[in-house]
Amino acid sequence: MDFYLLTTVAAVPGILLYWWMMRTGLVDEAIGTAGTENAPDDVPAQRTVT
Repeated sequence: MDFYLLTTVAAVPGILLYWWMMRTGLVDEAIGTAGTENAPDDVPAQRTVT
C-alpha cells in the first residue's frame, strides 16, 4: 500500500472527530476564555530567563 494513502486513511478518523467536536461546541468549550481575557496582574508581561 502506498505510504501516502496509508497515512491519509489513518488521519481520517481524527479529522472526522475534530469536525464532530467543532459541530457540537466541544472545541470552544475546551478552549474556554483563552485569548479573550487579559492575563492576571501578577503575571509579568516580559519574562526573562536567568
